[in-house]
Amino acid sequence: MNLQDGNYQENSIDELTLTEISQLMQRWIECCVAFFRDVNIAFAGIDSSEIKTPAFLIEQLQQFIAEFLVCLHQLHQQEEEARKAQFHNRLKLNQQVSDRSIGNLTAIF
Repeated sequence: MNLQDGNYQENSIDELTLTEISQLMQRWIECCVAFFRDVNIAFAGIDSSEIKTPAFLIEQLQQFIAEFLVCLHQLHQQEEEARKAQFHNRLKLNQQVSDRSIGNLTAIF
């Protein structure tokens, strides 16, 4: 990525050095760590500073993606559990309202 004369220009992936790719990965990792920390999911990420070869880069990308997908799955499970709890709370409240209404009607008659 370049910022020349106030214009943003994005390099193709072929033009990036391993150092630039490592820096981009580190930004992605930091964003993911911050996002998942906000929803109480541990995302360890990887140490992109150790990337020295294209083969190691691919290995680290695979690890990053795998961990990211695991964390997304955990987030999905958390959301499902929250929806279930909310549904059960609504059922409980509806039952209480129904019981109270039936009690009131019974008292009238």
